[in-house]
Amino acid sequence: MTAGCGKYLRGVCHDAFDDERVEIINDDVSRFPDNSSGFDAIIHDLTMHPEAFIDMDREAVPDNLFTKIKDGLNPSGMIPAQRCSD
Repeated sequence: MTAGCGKYLRGVCHDAFDDERVEIINDDVSRFPDNSSGFDAIIHDLTMHPEAFIDMDREAVPDNLFTKIKDGLNPSGMIPAQRCSD
């Protein structure tokens, strides 16, 4: 998805993907080490129920996930999010 945006949506993102200050990591936040920090943004896109593929109770997932995201952000960091309905 990121590569497609960089290639086909340049009118929106311009040269953001070419900026040497930018590092894009496409991964599952549940696999990040607990001490990961310093991110200016963490984009959260959840389109299915994560408890279906991780060993965690459904009610615990949001607290665990958003705590990990909050801890990974810089103090002025941001989290754009898209989440399916529960």
